[in-house]
Amino acid sequence: MVAGRARARKAYLESLRDGARALAGLEPQPSRVAVLDFANGLSAGLGLPPPRGDSAWLHWGRNVDGTHHIPAEQLFAGVEVMMVPKCGVNHAPLFELYGPYVGQAFEPVRETTGWTVHRRRARLAAQ
Repeated sequence: MVAGRARARKAYLESLRDGARALAGLEPQPSRVAVLDFANGLSAGLGLPPPRGDSAWLHWGRNVDGTHHIPAEQLFAGVEVMMVPKCGVNHAPLFELYGPYVGQAFEPVRETTGWTVHRRRARLAAQ
């Protein structure tokens, strides 16, 4: 059991490194990054200010579910770059809930082994 948790922690940290590398290559450098998962480890780990409206904790079944959730337009209003993990803690139900908005408001610009990086569509950024 302990070895399994250690592997999971190592995999999570490596996924954050992979996400950080993906963000490092974007031009212009993003400053308002959200992660569609349990927590936004990238903003905290890279010293970026969290986007306005972002939640520090999206724990499926605790503070978010299909019935009780912050509307996507409010939660992601200040987001410039949306990071969608391919494997995460709550990524699947959160993507099911918020994926339609992500597809409408953001466009994929990069993909790594662990992430799909989306940048806000220009027509929506001006609003």
